[in-house]
Amino acid sequence: MGCAVHDQGANNQMFKEQLGLVTGHAYGLLAACEVPDANGETVKIVKIRNPWGKFEWTGEWSDSSDTWTPEAREIANFDDAVDDGSFWMSKNDFKACFGSFCICQYETDNVFCSVPVTQREETVSTFKMEIDTPGVYSFAVN
Repeated sequence: MGCAVHDQGANNQMFKEQLGLVTGHAYGLLAACEVPDANGETVKIVKIRNPWGKFEWTGEWSDSSDTWTPEAREIANFDDAVDDGSFWMSKNDFKACFGSFCICQYETDNVFCSVPVTQREETVSTFKMEIDTPGVYSFAVN
């Protein structure tokens, strides 16, 4: 999964210097979890990595943030001693800063086969499928 900070025009330098984010640059989205903040409220946070290994988010839930509680550190497996371009931020900050998000899957020997399933209003929206051949399978709902 990937994400990017859209070009901020005149604010590009500010984003880099004050927030630690590089505009017009792709980041990897590594993880997401829910953690308690200092008030015991649940906060959704995401782990992101700058592939350059530098320039990290400096706001709440960043490596140097005092927002982290011992319980939140344990749940997120947070290690602030590692300076590798990875950082955590709240879902709300993520939505405010990152303008695009993508999920992609690539397999060199991918074979595509589909089985259409028609759902009628009076039927239950589940079905059973048996797969005899080991492999990687993807399921999608249209």
